[in-house]
Amino acid sequence: MVRCGGSGYSASAVLCLRVAASPAPDRFGAVTVLTWRAGLIGLALAPRRGRRAWTGKKVLDRLPVDMVVELVEIGLVLSGVLLLITGG
Repeated sequence: MVRCGGSGYSASAVLCLRVAASPAPDRFGAVTVLTWRAGLIGLALAPRRGRRAWTGKKVLDRLPVDMVVELVEIGLVLSGVLLLITGG
């Protein structure tokens, strides 16, 4: 079991999951988890992601807590329905 920090939507959490799920390098050879190209793309997108997170926080701060909970529940239900319809 490997414990990783970060939210489910952050790239660091995805990277950590890939490392945890990767086969052992000593048994199957070297495993490339993060390439230079992927790292440069991530660095290029970081400011945009920060601006979007800041904007989202400002929008959610203006909404009542009950409405935020409702929006999250609606999003989860819609995601589940789409998962059932498309199969993944």
